[in-house]
Amino acid sequence: MTGTRPEVLARWPRVRADLRTDATGTLSVNDVDHACSAASVARLRAGVLARCVAVATTVHRPVRLEITDSLGTQQLAVSPDGTVRGAHDDGTVDAVAEPPVEASPCRRCDVPQQVTTTTCASCGVLEPLRVELVPVAVLDADTLVHPDDELIERLRATLVDAAPPPVVPVTPVPAVVGSGASGPASFESLLDVGLDPEPVAPRPTRARRAAPAVRARSLHLTFSTQASVTAPDGVSLGRDPAPADGRHPVRVASPGMQVSKTHAFIDVDDHGRLFVTDCRSTNGTRVLSEPPVRLDPGSRHEIAPGTTLELGDVRCTVTLAD
Repeated sequence: MTGTRPEVLARWPRVRADLRTDATGTLSVNDVDHACSAASVARLRAGVLARCVAVATTVHRPVRLEITDSLGTQQLAVSPDGTVRGAHDDGTVDAVAEPPVEASPCRRCDVPQQVTTTTCASCGVLEPLRVELVPVAVLDADTLVHPDDELIERLRATLVDAAPPPVVPVTPVPAVVGSGASGPASFESLLDVGLDPEPVAPRPTRARRAAPAVRARSLHLTFSTQASVTAPDGVSLGRDPAPADGRHPVRVASPGMQVSKTHAFIDVDDHGRLFVTDCRSTNGTRVLSEPPVRLDPGSRHEIAPGTTLELGDVRCTVTLAD
């Protein structure tokens, strides 16, 4: 009887961590190093595991973690659900999981958090277990380094646009009754007998965003990472934003690369109301209200003038220009 074939980790992505006894260290994702620090070695280790969970969640599979501390070097397989198992040089993974990872204090409010938590429910901070000194981007299609063929195909599949609308067939013009003709009637014969050609159904078109009725107000945007910007009442924010539906593109400086290429839209309607839309960004958009609100991707959310938004590692305060 043949035994079950062991699970084998993909070569990419690969995470390495070097943890020192003073609770500092280096975390490397695909050979890109990030300096780390925490209040204790235990919190540092939890932060490393949380980063691995974020990477595993992005690629939808376990990732390899090579972690070195005062006890030596250990190879682990970290899954999107936070499960940790032993791994080996050949990529095989132990069938039995390690004990569950204990919750670790939030970096802002110290409320215990699981390694799978992306936003602290108590204080609202993103990545509550982050230990990198400079925020790092969760892997997306723009930051892939050595993806395998399977992952490339999956990414391509998510970028394929919807199929074009079907072509509506044209109904043949019927023969004129009593004309004796064996084929379709000519246009002239239809005129002679007082008939009109059967109308052809129009080809369906995709709905487009209606342009605002009036563009009377401008936006004043104050950023935590760059100079303020005054722009028309429809803006597209991101590292390299697209001018979607006529919106004015505003580039946002993101030291930790946590702002997506096109991260969010901000619009003003003809009544002076402000709206923000998260453009399915990698790290999300939060309205820093009481309590903070994380926007659903693609949904339009009304905000008051003076509201501060959190776009990854950048804060942006939105007001109406005089």
